[in-house]
Amino acid sequence: MPLKEEYIDFDEEIQRLEQKRDALAEQVAALDEDVPKREGLAEQGQDIDVCLRGLRWARDDAATDDGVPVWSDDVDGVTLAGLTGGEFGHVEDTVVADALDRGDTRVGEGLTRIYYVAKATQQAPYVDGSMSFTDSVQAVSQLPVPFLKWADDRVDELTTIGGDEGNSFGDLVAEKQANQDET
Repeated sequence: MPLKEEYIDFDEEIQRLEQKRDALAEQVAALDEDVPKREGLAEQGQDIDVCLRGLRWARDDAATDDGVPVWSDDVDGVTLAGLTGGEFGHVEDTVVADALDRGDTRVGEGLTRIYYVAKATQQAPYVDGSMSFTDSVQAVSQLPVPFLKWADDRVDELTTIGGDEGNSFGDLVAEKQANQDET
């Protein structure tokens, strides 16, 4: 049973990300080029660009994209879920076991992303309820990288619990650096 399950409408998600990107662009534009935080914010904006490409593909082209046969239905959105500790552990263990079966000693972020999205997808044209986890992984592996990056980001958001209890470590480091630069 997933932690949180959410139907994500592509149009609404595109609008949300465009607003987030616009706010980031304003922040970046207001900072001097030598401010350390500027580069991180710019990278976030570029990551959003990638996700927007994936979402626009899913909304506009996925059902007719001959290069991606696992997505044959025209839909307005997908349902993703956050992963419980057991589901998360299953994915991690399966990724490592599959890599070892292939004689690999390393597991990359890209392969792990595919497994997380496969585990978290509840309803989408590329999976159905009768598929085994292995079949879901195979189907998800055929999706374009920009869509996978977006889906992985949303799965991470749905998996994370708790609110923003204050500054993240990265924000705290940037704040300390700014204070040191002032002195």
